[in-house]
Amino acid sequence: MNSYQLGPVQFTGARDELRQGKVINVRGASGDLDFNSDTGEAPSPYELFKVESSGFRTLQLITPPAD
Repeated sequence: MNSYQLGPVQFTGARDELRQGKVINVRGASGDLDFNSDTGEAPSPYELFKVESSGFRTLQLITPPAD
């Protein structure tokens, strides 16, 4: 299984492997993502944050419910 740092350079390689029905790992801006070819999703927690004068403050880490 190949792993991709998703961006403009490796996007086409990741896309081509998905088209061939292969399983890949994706490292996105939010961290490692495991793409599920059955659902077309790469579920991961996401962050709710607030912009303050000193920078960003995390309000909550949200984990999507499993189907």
